[in-house]
Amino acid sequence: MLKNLCNNFLKFIKAKVKKCHIFASLVLVLSTFSGTLTAFAQSLFTVKVVIDEGKEYEFKTSKKTVSNFLVYEGIDFIEGDKINVNLDDIINQNMVIKINRANIVKVAIDDKFQVYRVQDMKVSEFFKQEGITIGGKDIVDTSLDKLIDKDMTIYINPAEKVNFLIDNEETVEFYINDGRVGMALKEFSEETGRKVYLEEGQSSAADVLDGMTIKVTSFKEEIKNIKEEIPFETQTIENANLLEGTTNVKTKGENGIKETTIKEIYKQDELYSKETIEEKIIKEPITQIIEKGTKKQPKLNTIKTEKGTFVIDEKINMKSTAYTAGVESTGKNPGDKGYGVTASGMKAQRGVVAVDTNVIPFGTELYIEGYGYAIAGDTGSAIKGNKIDVFFDDYSDAIKYGVKNVDVYVLGEKVS
Repeated sequence: MLKNLCNNFLKFIKAKVKKCHIFASLVLVLSTFSGTLTAFAQSLFTVKVVIDEGKEYEFKTSKKTVSNFLVYEGIDFIEGDKINVNLDDIINQNMVIKINRANIVKVAIDDKFQVYRVQDMKVSEFFKQEGITIGGKDIVDTSLDKLIDKDMTIYINPAEKVNFLIDNEETVEFYINDGRVGMALKEFSEETGRKVYLEEGQSSAADVLDGMTIKVTSFKEEIKNIKEEIPFETQTIENANLLEGTTNVKTKGENGIKETTIKEIYKQDELYSKETIEEKIIKEPITQIIEKGTKKQPKLNTIKTEKGTFVIDEKINMKSTAYTAGVESTGKNPGDKGYGVTASGMKAQRGVVAVDTNVIPFGTELYIEGYGYAIAGDTGSAIKGNKIDVFFDDYSDAIKYGVKNVDVYVLGEKVS
């Protein structure tokens, strides 16, 4: 019995010891796991992700590199997207990763579309980046200075290339966008300065096709300016202050000048066409104005002399004497200084008379009653006022003439 008690006690003690070992092991395991969890928690990094400078997301991660982190978290980073860090950078605590998604841009060239992913930039910068060349005649529906935005579509209509075959000898490449042959011909001439015309058998209204050949012939163009006179007109007007039968040029007429600009086209040095481009008046003609007299002719008071018939301007009754060039009248003999020369410088001879120049000026034509036609050309110390001294070549004629009162006619216009 004692033996049985001892055996049962031993079994009890062994069982207790085994449980203690198990508990101790469990405590040890739990202690180790807790340490591992603590170490794991301490190795996690806080990372912020900002998409398009708007939405923010926060993550706890143990990934070492940015690339591994993005893959693990399912954050797409596609070609064209922009990121502020390198994909190989090591993750660090409180790291901020900024991702700007690329804009989707469609480019249609001749209705063939291609898709691009690009960041914000001007259209011109986008073309340069992607190697899209725009020719001078290509048409782009969007301004090259416009900024790229999301879901943008750009249409490009490239110019067609045509070949101008000139005189069947020279081929010149030329580009035109959506035009007709006539328009291509006009633009070619304006841009190259080559003067050409379309050869027969081709239509200027035909559509331009890429790669087509247009046959043309060169020509020479000359611009000429031709000046010609414009004859003046004559206008006659009446003037009541002019005598009938007389006229007066009030305004002298002058011819005008007209300039005509002409374009001449020569084919193979032969005149092909001639066109008046412009006509302009450089100088207006001046109308000649002639006055025609309407005043009735007055009845003329005339006198007939040996020199013709004259109009009488004035009749003066004067005391008349006579003189000669001799010593009896002038105190001079032939050979003396001043002999035979009157005060006016005229030669002393019949028909020259001495007057008071305050009454009758030198050179006045006269008709003297009883003497005839004369010219006032001399003076005398005794000839004052209404006195006149007529010349005779012979002293006896002067004595015979004597002293008398005569009518002296001052002559005007000679009428016959």
